[in-house]
Amino acid sequence: MLNQNQRGITLVELLAAIAILSIIGVIIWGVFFQGTKYSNIAVTKNQMQQEANIIISKLTKIHQTAEIYSIHSNGGIIIVDYEDKKGSTHKITFDDSHLDFFTQSINNVIPNKNDTPLTITVNEKNSNNTISIDTVLYRLKGGG
Repeated sequence: MLNQNQRGITLVELLAAIAILSIIGVIIWGVFFQGTKYSNIAVTKNQMQQEANIIISKLTKIHQTAEIYSIHSNGGIIIVDYEDKKGSTHKITFDDSHLDFFTQSINNVIPNKNDTPLTITVNEKNSNNTISIDTVLYRLKGGG
């Protein structure tokens, strides 16, 4: 007992609406996941930068206080052997389960008042994310 003036949605109109909404949903979904991917990359690069800054800070402290030191990079870790002013020898290892650290080897540096240029490279394991930082290890120089 339908009145001829009543009109409903046809199946074709319903399918067209679902198709349009699906296309819009796929586009939004893609943009969302692309944004989260780039966000994760940025967070990882930030973490790599912070780790490199920590290493540089510790190496600068060693350069400023040690009598002699050597830096070696081996298998994604950085190893520093140094001798303090009391003649005691120490060894520091920089490693991380998610990152690889690399630098050039420097042997028997006597840091008196010489600055030492250094490049530190940090790679994310199982990824191609890499940062490289050029720095100079310095010692405070007295006036005179």
